Amino acid sequence: MLDVDGFEGGVLLDEVAQGGHEHSVARRYIQRMRRPPKTIVGLFLGCLTLSSCGFVGTGTGPNNKPDAFLMHGYVTVAIGEGAGASPGTPCTTPAATADIRAGGPVRVADPEGHTLAAGQLGAGVSSVDGGKLRCNFPFEIRAVPGGVERYVIGVGDRPPVSFPARELRENKPAVITVEG
Repeated sequence: MLDVDGFEGGVLLDEVAQGGHEHSVARRYIQRMRRPPKTIVGLFLGCLTLSSCGFVGTGTGPNNKPDAFLMHGYVTVAIGEGAGASPGTPCTTPAATADIRAGGPVRVADPEGHTLAAGQLGAGVSSVDGGKLRCNFPFEIRAVPGGVERYVIGVGDRPPVSFPARELRENKPAVITVEG
């Protein structure tokens, strides 16, 4: 038995086959169950139209992804042979470069000089580079905005140094060399 809308479809069809019901009753019942194709297509197109309304105008807004990145690098200062430091130990710079120190300011700007981000130098760690003893002060600046071809980085009282943006965005360190 098939129960459709409260009718037992099997009984109805059996009665029609045996001549117990008029054909018009069965025909009306079956026609009521079938929807005309135009109605179904119309409902489908209506639903499709309404569901696409949420996308109206979405392609007209800005298509920018968040473009901030983490910039890292270090300032390296020559400290000479007589500084008494060995590679990997804490160090400080000579008096001539006293503006380069732990906690010293690091400024990131665009080529026109507008400050984009800022940070501080970390504690100095000694290293050997080309036979010379150096003191390296690391820095890490979060959320540096994109949109420029070059970044200009200033440290302490030193003149700023320019770096290609692409290299820094690809995680290459910004290395600023200061000779004492």
